Amino acid sequence: MDIRVINTKNRIQQGLLKCMEEKPFREIYSRDVIKKAEISSRTFYHYYSNKNEVLNDTENELVSGLKKAMKEDRAGVKRLSHLATNEEVIRDFENNFKATIDFCIVNKSMVLTLLSENGDIGFLQKIYKTTEYEVLTRIKLIYGSDKKIKQNHNFLFNIALKNYVNSIINVITHLLQYDDKLSPHQIRHIVGKVEVNSPVQFIHDQFE
Repeated sequence: MDIRVINTKNRIQQGLLKCMEEKPFREIYSRDVIKKAEISSRTFYHYYSNKNEVLNDTENELVSGLKKAMKEDRAGVKRLSHLATNEEVIRDFENNFKATIDFCIVNKSMVLTLLSENGDIGFLQKIYKTTEYEVLTRIKLIYGSDKKIKQNHNFLFNIALKNYVNSIINVITHLLQYDDKLSPHQIRHIVGKVEVNSPVQFIHDQFE
């Protein structure tokens, strides 16, 4: 794609995100995006028909980048013949989420804006599906693709999976707000610790 096209589309997308920092997406009009992007109406409509197309383009590019980062990290995942210990889980997050966390930090402003109250619930769903797919893929790598869920355990597995995926997303989203105080390694370490400790344990530890 021509670099000028990429730059113009990025400018339009940033214009939308600037609007979303001020008010909900539903209250934004194409003319608002045009003004924030400092482009002409003709330029805007050459690339997009409306604000929804801009939003979809922005989200899809982020999700695509996230998938690429997760795939890069996946190369370090190794198969285990035993139940992973807490230390192994934490180490896995420290070593095999580098590209993913780095991607989230670089795109922090965009991610937090899209996940904010002014953002799009559909983006959260896209992030969830992407993360769930990655977790399932890693489970097969760690425990073997030949392994099957025990009979009558599908319900419990699905509950555990949803809690696990939501926990990862929530913790990373929260920590992104403090990335200027935490190193990428510290963020990965904290995510790992959260995944192996129950909320009850964390709360209890604060009062000892």
